Amino acid sequence: MKKLFFAALAAFTICFSAQAQDAKKFYIAPSIGYALGAQTSALGVTNTSAQNNSNMDKANYGTLGNAFLMRLNGGWNINENFALELGFGYAAASKTTINESRFGKTTAKANQFFLQNSVVVGANVGKVRIYTKAGFIIPLSVKTVIEDASSQNASLKQEVKYSTPLGFTGALGIEIPMGSLSFFGELGHTSLNIRRKSATITELKVSGIDRLPDLSNSDKNIDYVTSNPQNSNSPNVNSQELATKDPFSNFSINIGVKIGL
Repeated sequence: MKKLFFAALAAFTICFSAQAQDAKKFYIAPSIGYALGAQTSALGVTNTSAQNNSNMDKANYGTLGNAFLMRLNGGWNINENFALELGFGYAAASKTTINESRFGKTTAKANQFFLQNSVVVGANVGKVRIYTKAGFIIPLSVKTVIEDASSQNASLKQEVKYSTPLGFTGALGIEIPMGSLSFFGELGHTSLNIRRKSATITELKVSGIDRLPDLSNSDKNIDYVTSNPQNSNSPNVNSQELATKDPFSNFSINIGVKIGL
């Protein structure tokens, strides 16, 4: 799938260079929006322990797909019905609860920079333009910060990094032309689940005292593998765990302005 993405990217670049002399064919389109998670998975556990020491655990389902979105797309109008787009964006996710106990919560907050390309198909309907787009999205950098305050007298922070996957994205939009400008609104969907690559504990406090220096390398660092995790007896070697995928898929609404060049 990555080969398809880069082939499409190369085709866009070639077309952009070949048609550079016709500036009216090109545009930029900054936009902002908000996304709601389209898929949930079991991220952790909610523990409802009572004073009589009875415990009741239940799976805590959540998503990392809720996010504020910013994008900057550049496009080439092949003709009045077809266009190619290449865009760069940033997604700042809201906090999601992973684990919960009577002492507190463990939350996760993800941020990502991404690149996407799309084929746009549209038609004029009266004074507006209706279009749809579909393409690929590839996260360039994804990091999730986990804050654990679910234990009594202890708090922990951990940073999770991810592999580089290929996802799919699409949207249905309406565009209102006003001279060289057009205002648009879109309903979009992104299908993206990302496999964990590594995790590092960056902060550990017990009763307000910094205990991070007390941790060995194997205690602080996790490498995620797809099969047969091997853990060494050496404290200087990262520990290994089986990789899991976190859900970043979402539905989004976006508004922006399209500027002809």
